[in-house]
Amino acid sequence: MKSIPITLSFLFYFCLYSLESQSQTYKRICVIGSSTSWGYFNGLYPRDSGYAFKLSKYYISLNKIDTLYNIAVNGSDPYTGMPSSYSPPAGRDVPDGRYNITKAVNFFPKPDVIIVNYPSNHYDYFTFSEVLFCLQTIKDSANAKGIVCYITTTQPRDNFNIVEREKLKILRDSIMNRFGDFALDFYSPIVQDPEMIIKPEYSLGDGVHTNPAGQTVLENVVIDKNILYSVVPINFIEISGSSHTQGILLNWAVNGANKNDQFIIERSADGINFITVGDIFITVGKAFYQYLDKDAANGKNYYRIIASDRDNKKTISKIISLSFKQTLFANIFFDVNDQNLHINFLSNISSQSTFITILDQSGKTVLKKLINSNINNQYKMNLSGFPKSVYTIFLSSGNQKLSKNINN
Repeated sequence: MKSIPITLSFLFYFCLYSLESQSQTYKRICVIGSSTSWGYFNGLYPRDSGYAFKLSKYYISLNKIDTLYNIAVNGSDPYTGMPSSYSPPAGRDVPDGRYNITKAVNFFPKPDVIIVNYPSNHYDYFTFSEVLFCLQTIKDSANAKGIVCYITTTQPRDNFNIVEREKLKILRDSIMNRFGDFALDFYSPIVQDPEMIIKPEYSLGDGVHTNPAGQTVLENVVIDKNILYSVVPINFIEISGSSHTQGILLNWAVNGANKNDQFIIERSADGINFITVGDIFITVGKAFYQYLDKDAANGKNYYRIIASDRDNKKTISKIISLSFKQTLFANIFFDVNDQNLHINFLSNISSQSTFITILDQSGKTVLKKLINSNINNQYKMNLSGFPKSVYTIFLSSGNQKLSKNINN
């Protein structure tokens, strides 16, 4: 009889252990890219000496993941990894549905994290903008499916000439700047400067690849990033803009914005060096946002938007360029107290022909005259003699036009 409580107790704890075991949630990692992620060692070492496989063993040993999807393929570049629906420009590889981001996001069960690793193939002639465009598109595709995505930088390559090696270094900086918290630096820990080649202790000897020791360095870069514990960042669906009388109006759409997140708006004259021109703190998460940059420069302006979530993880939008032609007219204002119409110009137009036309409610022209601004770039007209009504004020100078309705 005394054995019964012991048996029941054993069954209770056994069942509890079984339930805890079943509740263990494992994550999944997918890797897309080229030979570094595939595990290429020219037959000198087993493929599982590569960082991706070492990473898998490490996390499995900690009971953190149960699956590594490795669809990297030797010789591929970012165009190979683009979504299957993408049509590349002439002379570029088409997306490969066996190894691309479309394949990665459609695994079942789906991965929690995707690592994108295209470090150098064809970067001797690819432009900076096309590399960043492809990597951004791939990352956006993953984020849109609710999957965290990390982009690795370039890696040093000995068999490139000095100009091409310098290009890999600059691209490393560009990728780090573009992807911020979601970039993995695969360049700095293994490069030997100033030659910009692979450190001898990490080189496989073929001028392109690292040996297992170098792969361990890359593995540790990923481990140090805590990739399994990131949340899906704010995802930019689209960013666009248009030129208006008062400046450039930016529009963007996102997924995943929450209360207390922040958007930082940045502008650049060259698309490289950016300054902050404004910010928006989110009080209610929504999908669409706008910002009017009233200080846009005449000519071409480059913009990007940085989304910062509550954990201070940052996502950077793609860069867009917009042209702005400064209008002569800043605003039209009617002061009901003194019955004066005030016009503030952005520049002195004393030598230019600017016409003011006033229409009544029926569309009849009640006044049309040539005007000039004063020394303060202003013009004032008293409308006290006009009957009480709603009027439309038109200003025109060459091909520049501005209109506003006023009620006197």
